[in-house]
Amino acid sequence: MKRVISLILVVTMLSLSAGCAGMNDQEQRAVSGGAMGAAGGALLGAITGGSAMIGAAVGGAAGVAGGLLLHETKKNDKSQSSKKDKKDKSEEK
Repeated sequence: MKRVISLILVVTMLSLSAGCAGMNDQEQRAVSGGAMGAAGGALLGAITGGSAMIGAAVGGAAGVAGGLLLHETKKNDKSQSSKKDKKDKSEEK
């Protein structure tokens, strides 16, 4: 069982690293969050004696949600700082 999980994680990581080249920031954060969440969920599921597959599915879903939330937060921070920069520049004139 440990070999299967290890193999799945290795194949997943290799395919994700090769497939991320053409993605935008939002897609990269969602995929990264999903992969980290799935790995963490599988690990916790296996350690606690539960199902590694269910742990991976739940962790992956939580990771995708976290990645998308992080993207929205960063996008809002950028727009706030650009508005502030424009305001500061207009006040200088």
